[in-house]
Amino acid sequence: MAQERNRCGRLERGEDCSFDEKLFYIIILAVFAVTMFLFIYQAWVVRRKDASGLTKLTVMTRPQLSLLFAAGSTFCIFLDTLVVLGDLGDKVVRGDHEFSFFGSMLLFFALLLFAQRWCHVVQGLEKRLTRDGAGKRSRKVAIAAVLCGYWCMAIAHVPMVVFRVVEWPDWELAVTLFAVCVIVEAVLLSLLGLLMCVVAFTLRAPDITQPKTKKSISQLRWVTALNFIEQLVFDVALIVIHRLYFSDNYIHHGRVQAAYFILWFAVYWSMHFQILIFFRFVTLSDEHEIGLLCEECDGEDQHDGDLEKNVSEPSLQAVHGKDSAMPQASMQDIISWADNKTGGSPPLATATAMNGVVLGSPILEDATPITPREDVSNPLDVFQL
Repeated sequence: MAQERNRCGRLERGEDCSFDEKLFYIIILAVFAVTMFLFIYQAWVVRRKDASGLTKLTVMTRPQLSLLFAAGSTFCIFLDTLVVLGDLGDKVVRGDHEFSFFGSMLLFFALLLFAQRWCHVVQGLEKRLTRDGAGKRSRKVAIAAVLCGYWCMAIAHVPMVVFRVVEWPDWELAVTLFAVCVIVEAVLLSLLGLLMCVVAFTLRAPDITQPKTKKSISQLRWVTALNFIEQLVFDVALIVIHRLYFSDNYIHHGRVQAAYFILWFAVYWSMHFQILIFFRFVTLSDEHEIGLLCEECDGEDQHDGDLEKNVSEPSLQAVHGKDSAMPQASMQDIISWADNKTGGSPPLATATAMNGVVLGSPILEDATPITPREDVSNPLDVFQL
């Protein structure tokens, strides 16, 4: 048995040497490098399409932070892969995937920012759908539960990673604690994903006067459902990974180890990719206004959105003040006003008196005067004194 192990190369796993780990890590290196650059590019796109513009003094928005945290997590996996391929485990670290463990902390903070932005999108859509901006109490409780759950996971994951990396109090206990932590996090992520689906799919569908809001809700539901499906896949994959690792064939057959590594990295990569998908479709300008990363929404006013379709033509009360009544002008008032302007002459007796002919408003002071043409004589000029 020992002779069979010795005849395998450094990166060949299994007693039959059937798993070429070198090829596997080269693929992982390429996949996570491309994913890291996609995160960085998407963070730049979010900033460029941020409706708040350059007038805001915000150095970095939450979508950018989430994307850059996820990029940092992929970079840690990239470093781990370089350590394995370069045989640097004895020179840099112990070779126990320490960089990936620290990267998982960045991933959970990226997920936290993702959840916060999701909650802000739901709250913004709810304000669009209700005239008074007040939402249901049950939905507010659900949003608070989502935020609390992601905060707890992000904070609790930090000491678990530290215990696992430093192997405190001992290696076996540290590995057990980290495994339990991963299982609890998987269950919580699934429950929170289900709660997010309930909230997204119970949002009231807008009418035909709000087409952009309707599309925003559709995209939010699609992304939320994708997140929940990914969590379910993650749960099933954890069960399969557990069965593969503790199977009798794990040591003997390299293909079993290959299935274990491929499944584990695929699920871990999907947790990063869901953040990229979310911020590809949904973002906010700062914390209050909703905007979607789509071409048709780029030129739209950040304050109006699709609410302009719900606003009727402005009335005179809206033009001259909300509380002011429409001024009523009688014919006698108009004649008196014209007499004051023309010194008692008839309204059309002088060229100056032609300012009494107005366009655009029933209020004379706000009207647009018709300027008399010089080439057209006024037949009443003969009456001037």
